Order: sequence, then structure tokens, then C-alpha cells
Amino acid sequence: MGIVTNRSSRSGELALLLAALVFLTGSQSQSCRVDTSDEYIEQLRESVVNLDPEQLRQAAGQGDASSQTSLGLMYFHGEGVEEDKVEAATWFRESAERGHAEAQYALGHMYAYGKGVPEDGWEATKWFRLAAEQGNVKAQFRLGTAYRLGGFGGSSAGGPPKDPVEAVRWVRMAAEQGNTDAQSTLGDLYAKGEGVPQDTEEAVRWVQMAAEQGNADAQLWLGLSYFEGEFEGEEVAKDPSEAVRWLRMAAEQGDAIAQAFLFYIYIDGSQGIAQDYSEALKWLLLATDQDLAETQLSLGQTYEEGDNEWEIQKDYVKAYAWYILAAAQGSGEASELKDSLREKMTAEQVGEAQDLAAELREHIESSKSE
Repeated sequence: MGIVTNRSSRSGELALLLAALVFLTGSQSQSCRVDTSDEYIEQLRESVVNLDPEQLRQAAGQGDASSQTSLGLMYFHGEGVEEDKVEAATWFRESAERGHAEAQYALGHMYAYGKGVPEDGWEATKWFRLAAEQGNVKAQFRLGTAYRLGGFGGSSAGGPPKDPVEAVRWVRMAAEQGNTDAQSTLGDLYAKGEGVPQDTEEAVRWVQMAAEQGNADAQLWLGLSYFEGEFEGEEVAKDPSEAVRWLRMAAEQGDAIAQAFLFYIYIDGSQGIAQDYSEALKWLLLATDQDLAETQLSLGQTYEEGDNEWEIQKDYVKAYAWYILAAAQGSGEASELKDSLREKMTAEQVGEAQDLAAELREHIESSKSE
């Protein structure tokens, strides 16, 4: 029977499903969180939208560091000019050598990942440090994670060796400036005792600080910890209501794991949380829409068996379509259920299900890009 409709035997299944979801979170922690994207530089892009590149070029040529940085951003993003990472690096360097912190960060990022310049972890470290010493919070966090990992999470051309104490120093600087990723990471460092004495109370304090400022990963982490009564291997008081509060915050920001947990919690109705099939279905659909195989499997089972509480009629075509999506992500159970269900379907129904799966896949991919 399905995990939704066979409610009398759900306790064991629920425990296994929640364990699988905990594994998906990376053991609930922020360990080794590294931003390898251009997110920060993407944010800076807004500052150059609609600027005149010729006016900037004139001011940049006269040595204005701010104009040089802006021109570099325009070339980096292809904003108002043809994208040219080499030209971007040239202007970032001009500005960075004049002490412009944002240009120093940008140049460090380009060296860390070989964009417009040769990949060079040591050069990246040099420029990140210069920006960090000027108080650039993003650079402080990047430098801290580099010392934690011993590199830049992908750079193969050198970089700082692992140094837990130095990692804590830079991560703390960023955390004290309010960077939520740094706060959550500092909590993880305290939880694991890396570079600081292990201190669960201090770990929770930093993670909660990040969560209260809207960091979805920290909210998920707290929610799971209060649900399980465990924070990185250390016992904490179980508090299902507090767990649901934090999970809901993360889920409302679009965190698929938090959405899936809420589905399972409301379906199970355990630990003092009342069963609420309407809430369960809401979170199931949201998580499924984000391509989470576990909830795709659940939705497939629901359509295969029907559910009176949700007023869902049996629909083999929809069930088969959701099994296709879950199986494509490696769910062996979905693959088995798909094969078993096929024996009950006509060739026409299978074809309809395959078409529907393609439509669902297109919708999910579209949702991801929004």
C-alpha cells in the first residue's frame, strides 16, 4: 500500500522517509558551505544597469577606481557592452590596485575559478584578504571557508591550507557583520569543535541568529533539530511545535526538504501535531513541484490508490507519470511501482502518462528557472 493511504502502518515508514530526507540535507549542517557562483557579483550588476560605458571608460581612464569597477562589472556581465571576462579582469585589477574592496573581491573570485585569468588559488587568497581586511563581509566569509576547506571548493591551483583557527577568525568577522551564511557556518564550527571548543549552546545561538534573519538553511536545520531532539549529535529538547515553526519558515521560502517534512508531519499526526490532510497535501504538492523524488513517489502512490480525505480519485495515468519522474531521479521503488502499474494500463494510457510526465518535467524546469 502507498505511504499516504496505508495510514495504520505509517510509523516505521515515516521514520525511514524522514531519515532519507535528513541525509539529503547533508547531515543537517552547514559544513563546507561554499559559494562558487557569481551571486555577489550578480548583485553588483544592478549598480551598472543603464550606465553609459563611454562615460565610465573616460572616468576609468583617468584613474577613478569606482568607474573602473563599474566598467569591469559591465564587461563581466555583458551589460551595455559585449561580455568579455578578460577585459573585466583588466578593469577590476586597475581598481583593486587602488584599494577598491569590491574590485578586490571580484578579482579574487575570477582567480579562484579561472574566469578571464588563469586559475590561481594563491592570487585569489591575496585579493580576498585585501577586500576582507577592508571589511567586505562576502570576502571575509569566502576567506574563512577557504581556510576551512583548504582551497576554494573547486580550485585546483593552490590556495590556503586548512587552518581551523584562521577559518573561525574570518567566518566570525562576517557573522558579526550579520552575514547569515557565516552565522550558520560559525554555528556548525561550534557544533563540531573546529577551531573552537565544542559548544552546542553557542552553536544553536549562531544558527538561530541566522534563522531569525531569514536564512532558510538555518531554519531547516533548527526545525530538524527540534523535531529529532538532536543537534549535530548532541541532545536537545524535542519541541514539535518549534520544529514546525522553523520548518514552515523554510518551506515558505521554497525549501523542498522543509516542505516534504511538513507533509510527512501533518500526514503522520505524531508528536502532538494534529493530522491535517489539507496542510499535508499543500506541502506535498509544493515539494513535488520542486523535483523532490520522495514526494513525487508519494503523489504517484496517492493517485494509484486514491484518497478519500483529499478527494483524489484513482488515476493511473497521473500515478504513472509521477513514477516516471521519481524513477528518473534514481528511485528504485518508483521504478518497481511503475513497472507493476503498467500491467494494469492500456498502451494508450501509458502513452498519455509519458506525455504528461514530459509536461510535468517542462513545468518543473520552468519553475526552477524563475
